[in-house]
Amino acid sequence: MNFQKKIFFLLFIAIAALSFKIVVSSYREFKENFEQNNIRILNLVLYSCDNDGPYDKMKDITYQYYKTFPFLTTYYYRFDPELTRDFEIRNNVLHIKGEESYIPGILKKTLRAFEYFGKDLHSYDYIVRSNISTIIRFDKLREELIENRTDYGCSLCWGLDSTHPIAEENTIYSSGTSIIFSSKTLEKLIENKEFVDETLIDDVSIGKLITERIPEVDMKPVFKNENRHGFHIVPDMKKDKNKIVNFTKDPSIVFFRNNNEDREVDVYQMDIIVKTLRNKTI
Repeated sequence: MNFQKKIFFLLFIAIAALSFKIVVSSYREFKENFEQNNIRILNLVLYSCDNDGPYDKMKDITYQYYKTFPFLTTYYYRFDPELTRDFEIRNNVLHIKGEESYIPGILKKTLRAFEYFGKDLHSYDYIVRSNISTIIRFDKLREELIENRTDYGCSLCWGLDSTHPIAEENTIYSSGTSIIFSSKTLEKLIENKEFVDETLIDDVSIGKLITERIPEVDMKPVFKNENRHGFHIVPDMKKDKNKIVNFTKDPSIVFFRNNNEDREVDVYQMDIIVKTLRNKTI
C-alpha cells in the first residue's frame, strides 16, 4: 500500500470511529430521554364493594377513564370476607381476605395491597394510592412527575400547607385521595411496615411512618404553581350539566375530589366529569 492509500485508509478509519462514537452517544442520549419520559404508573384505588351501589358505580365510571392511559395500570382493592385464599384478582379488582373497617381496616388492606404488588414494583416508576371518589387527570400528573421527580408526593398536603384536626402535632402527610410514591419509597415503606401505627387512619399513619423510619424521604407537593396543587373539591352543582362541564374544563384542576353527603350526587357528577375529560357526548 503506497503512502497516499495509507493516508486515505487511516482517514477512513478515523471518520468511521468518530461516526460510531457519535451514534453511540446519540443512542445513549435517546435511551436516557426515552426512559425519563416513558414513566409507568401503578394506580391503586381504595374501594369497598356495595353491591351495585354508589361505590361500585364510581369504580365503573373511573375505570372507563383510567384505561385510556397506556402508561397507567389500575387496580381497585377491597376486603372480601368470603375469600378462601389470601388474595385473588378478578378483572381489575384485588380481593383481599378480611373484613372492612375504618380503623385499622383501611390501613391494613392498603398495606396488604402494597405487599401484593411489591414483587412488581420494579415495573413502575410511581405508585399512586388514590380513592374511589377522586378522579385524577393522569395525563397531567405524568407530565408533572417527568418534570419534577418526587419520592413522596401530595396534592392535598396536610401539615405542610394545610392543617387537619386528626393529624398528630408535627405530622405531615399526603391526603389519601392521592398519595404519590416512587417505587423505591414504597419498597422502603413495605420493609418498615411492622412499625406502622394502627391506631391512626391510613394516610396519617403512612406519613408518620415515613417521617420516623424513612427520614431521608421528604414529602413534596406536586403542581406548585397551581391553586391547591391542582386539588379541588367538587361541590353539589344541582344536576346542572353545563355547570359541571365548565367546572371540569378548568385547566388548573388535576384531582377532582367528590365527597358530597349524597353519594348518588357524586356518581351523577363523576359520570359527567369523566365523559367531559374523555370528550364524550353527554
